[in-house]
Amino acid sequence: MIPIVTIVEKDEVKCYRIPRELSEWAMTLVGLANMGENVFPSKVVFSRTNAGYFADIL
Repeated sequence: MIPIVTIVEKDEVKCYRIPRELSEWAMTLVGLANMGENVFPSKVVFSRTNAGYFADIL
């Protein structure tokens, strides 16, 4: 039970492992989503600039 995230990068789908220290948090959120409690929006665009990382909720 290793949590992963699927991301589209430059029109290519990539799969990444969630860091071990975030595994319990990720599994809790998945459990909530399976019970119909969606904590996060379904569409988010993440970007990186010289100033840092950003998330745009669509």
